[in-house]
Amino acid sequence: MRPLLRPLLAASLLLALAAPASAATIVSLALDPSQSSLTPQVGGAQSLSGTITLRLGALPLGGVDTAFDVIGLSAVASGGATITLDPDVANPGLGVLTPAGAFVVPILYVRITQGSSVDLPIPDITGSVVFGPGGASLAQLATSFGIDTGAPAGVVTVNVVAVPEPGTAALLVLGIAGLGARRAARGRQEIAR
Repeated sequence: MRPLLRPLLAASLLLALAAPASAATIVSLALDPSQSSLTPQVGGAQSLSGTITLRLGALPLGGVDTAFDVIGLSAVASGGATITLDPDVANPGLGVLTPAGAFVVPILYVRITQGSSVDLPIPDITGSVVFGPGGASLAQLATSFGIDTGAPAGVVTVNVVAVPEPGTAALLVLGIAGLGARRAARGRQEIAR
């Protein structure tokens, strides 16, 4: 990360953390295995599946940067490796999200397990989100970063595209449909009177 950006990021993160935490939003997203992958420098690409869960300030953001925290990560590669958050770090994925949808996590602390476990700090994770209608939800999260494993696999490139979990999207659609049906019923009752 450029030296000038670090102080700006730190200031944004401190301001966002100082804001009242009264309205926190928990967002759970599913990794799209057709677009998410783990690709070692040596060997073939493996698809990634799993979930990522974020805690962030109220949505929509209202034109200001907000702090967020990756509070859950469970990714499984088709080759058997798993990536989770490092359980020994208090806030393993603390970052900042801008109203334009760009995000940065200065250091993401993960545990990679394939036979044995290795805890790694991964610096400078950047990516983007696509907001849902009116900015009231997250419709997609995308990031790509490298992990230097120091092993024969070398640098492993991780590509993540995550979208709302199908159950969450279905519940949202059912809720909207239910509200529409309720409104229509009220309209019919008003006309009948």
